[in-house]
Amino acid sequence: DVGRLKRVSETYHQLKISPKLSQSELQRFIHQPILSLNLTIEEQQWLAENPVITLGVDKNFAPYEWIDEKGNYVGIAAEYIHLLEERLGIKFNIVSDPSWEQLISLVKSGEIDMLACLNKTDDRESYLSFTPPYVTNPVVIVNTAIDNYIGSLSNLKGKTVAIEKGNFSNTLLSDVYPDIHFLYTETPKQALEKVSRGEADAYIGDAAFANYQIKHHDLLNLQFSGQTKAQSAYRMGISKHQPELFNIVNKVFQKVSEDERKDIVEQWIGIEVNNGLSTKTIIKLIASALLIATFLGYWILYLRKSRRAVMSSEKKLNDVLNTSPVPMAIVSGEDTATYINEAFTKVFGFELAEVHGLNDWLLKVLPNATKRQRFIEQIANALEQQSDSSSPPSSFEAAMLCKDGKYRTIICNAKKLDTHATAETLLIFYDISERKRAEEKLKLSGRVFNQAHEGILITDGSGMLVDVNPAFSEITGYSREQALYQNPSILKSDRHEPDFYSEMWTALRVEGHWQGEIWNRRQNGDTYAQLLTISTLDDENGETTHYLGLFSDITESKQQQQALEMMAHYDVLTQLPNRTLFADRFKQAIAHSHRNNTLLAVVFLDLDGFKPVNDQYGHDVGDQLLIEVSKRISTCVREDDTVSRLGGDEFAMLLNDISSSEHCENLINRIRHAIELPYEINGESILISASLGVTLYPEDNSDADTLLRHADQAMYKAKQSGRQRHQLFDTQEDQQYNEKQSQFKSIQDALKADELVLFYQPKLNMRTGQVIGAEALIRWQHPEQGLLMPRQFLPTIENSDLEIELGNWVINQVIKQVSIWKNQGIELEVSINISSHHILWPGFYEYLELVLSRYENTSPQLIQLEILESSVLTDIQNISSIISQCRQSLGLKISLDDFGTGYSSLTHLRHFPVDIIKIDRSFIRDIIDDSYDYTIVDGVIGLT
Repeated sequence: DVGRLKRVSETYHQLKISPKLSQSELQRFIHQPILSLNLTIEEQQWLAENPVITLGVDKNFAPYEWIDEKGNYVGIAAEYIHLLEERLGIKFNIVSDPSWEQLISLVKSGEIDMLACLNKTDDRESYLSFTPPYVTNPVVIVNTAIDNYIGSLSNLKGKTVAIEKGNFSNTLLSDVYPDIHFLYTETPKQALEKVSRGEADAYIGDAAFANYQIKHHDLLNLQFSGQTKAQSAYRMGISKHQPELFNIVNKVFQKVSEDERKDIVEQWIGIEVNNGLSTKTIIKLIASALLIATFLGYWILYLRKSRRAVMSSEKKLNDVLNTSPVPMAIVSGEDTATYINEAFTKVFGFELAEVHGLNDWLLKVLPNATKRQRFIEQIANALEQQSDSSSPPSSFEAAMLCKDGKYRTIICNAKKLDTHATAETLLIFYDISERKRAEEKLKLSGRVFNQAHEGILITDGSGMLVDVNPAFSEITGYSREQALYQNPSILKSDRHEPDFYSEMWTALRVEGHWQGEIWNRRQNGDTYAQLLTISTLDDENGETTHYLGLFSDITESKQQQQALEMMAHYDVLTQLPNRTLFADRFKQAIAHSHRNNTLLAVVFLDLDGFKPVNDQYGHDVGDQLLIEVSKRISTCVREDDTVSRLGGDEFAMLLNDISSSEHCENLINRIRHAIELPYEINGESILISASLGVTLYPEDNSDADTLLRHADQAMYKAKQSGRQRHQLFDTQEDQQYNEKQSQFKSIQDALKADELVLFYQPKLNMRTGQVIGAEALIRWQHPEQGLLMPRQFLPTIENSDLEIELGNWVINQVIKQVSIWKNQGIELEVSINISSHHILWPGFYEYLELVLSRYENTSPQLIQLEILESSVLTDIQNISSIISQCRQSLGLKISLDDFGTGYSSLTHLRHFPVDIIKIDRSFIRDIIDDSYDYTIVDGVIGLT
């Protein structure tokens, strides 16, 4: 509650516990805003390094800023300075002893960081950076009440005007009104005192300052005697030496709410001056009273005789006033409206009863106290100016709030009425809102024309230039004087054909406008690109009277566009077409092959040993080598062929009009031999070769991407064959590859779709016939081909990640099944076939361990890993290590399958950790008839 807090504050102040708080300080105390100033790191650092700011203030410039009797810095500007201290956590060192002129000099030299309250001028902008204005007021003319009303600056010709040194309006007044004599003072207060004592005829300055001084320093013989067109707009000025401070202060100002601004202004400003009745007025009143007394008897007689005539005249006058479209009101005395016409009600929305008390009505239509007081003073001054009833009415302008909530701009005339009774005033209100809007619109159009960054030109109906804006001159180089009454063809660049201009004029005649890009020539001869819009301007009859052109210089963007197109379509290093442009040329080359019924050779080239060159000589030499290689390749092909750098040391070529494979081979050999010649780069002799892959279209009848991939595959095969050679793509081999890839994908899908199944083949004791174990055998339940054997699909995935994934699936399924059997009371050893690629997978042991832990009731002794002897020999050392770990740590059994086919030595067999050996059937099949086979088998059994 602000009121309650205010009473507490006043009590504390009376007890001398704390200083008295202003209304705005109380509001900020209650509603302390949490501001997010978004200061940069540099600005925060600056604040930390500069906790105290030197501030210059005018000690005698109330109500804006001054030093009170207790030495405190107070006023509107002071409120904002205190606000900055609160929100930034800084302190201001107040410098107030020097005069205002001296303060200006100090801030110029950088000895003072900022000034809190001053107007912006062209000269001050050279050494100060200004915030937006935080308060504005009119600049008024002040003289003594015994002098005549001045009205405007032009009436001060030959007069002496007191004004403060360094005031912002000095230069303006001295330049525009050289006949005014200026009396300069150290402070504005001294200037007012000069006028009060009669040492000067008038004072020119800020209305709020003048009002404050008149009320608080017994200068009541002074009056407001006119208003200038100037406005004081007070801002903070920050030294150009402190750009960080300027940015910080501006950010705080942006966060000050409108309510806070209003509180500050309303706390310190209120222009109300009561001058009382002048001697001249009293004399007039006495004279009027005597006159009325003298003729009173005659007047009564006259009234009786003229009553009917008066009533008739009043009716006629009332009819005339009500038919007038101009709002009018008659005010009797100081505050009573006795009559308003219908136009008054129509414009303002108020009935007579609502206007009866004029001051109450003015509170509604002029809610701003300053503007309301100014309006009342202007009426009083206008009436005082009129020496008699025949004087022309005085006019002044105001913006009034109507009953519908909208503001209307009016010009008010105040005219004394000779009623021979009570003092009456006729107020006439001319609604000029539309005219003001039209004027503002015209001013806006002028600002747009003069301040637009786009060039604007206007021609008459014959095409001659009648006006251009400053941007036109800046872009074209022609001044306004040079361009006027010239034809726009002075800008013609001769880069367009006559048809271009014919189409432009056709569009203007048919559609009334044209837009496009055009190349023109500046005055200095340079050509430039511009985006131009031309529109026709027609009169009310539809006849074209003028043409309006609006254009902007797009030369730089065109150059950037060209550079981007170059970057988008060409390799930056070699300037050869890149992949994007190569793809476009590829389509054209295929179409060319169709039209001419010739072969198209698609070549993929990769340099041999380019990386060692880079490593040995550096990337700069490597880049230069690539440039030289691209040049040599380009010299070996025809102009309509395409050579492209795809990236790194890879190049691709499109060779058109190939008549045969022999013709193609000759071209390829020429390119290869050119590349193999020595290179001299930075004093180094470098040798390099290339491997090339080639496919011929339409013999290889594929799309562009596939053709390039085929050429790449052929190049890869050339690399595998020893490098420094070329290889023609084999379509049959590719078909086999594609079939393999298709089957690979099908196996992947089958695993996901649970189409793979395990069969368990029993192992029998041949003597007893007892089932002693089983072997897990995988089958593919193909949805179309039925049950497929392992040899029909497992070779496709050999040595791939899918082989590992499938092997893990088998391990999981087998151990899970053994666990299920165990729960059913069946303990059966099951063997799993494992490939060497699967065993050498880094996660093999961990996966076995994981699955065994998942099915805890499964005894590891029931799981047998079966490995082919030939698989073991691929990496016997690593496989032996992994198998030993599985056998010793996990307790699994190991079986060596197809023993005897891998040509392993008995030494290997001795050191390989196996539990079971399965001798290959080729030794078992003829053991009865072949004594040699019997001896081998017997020896192996004996060894185990």
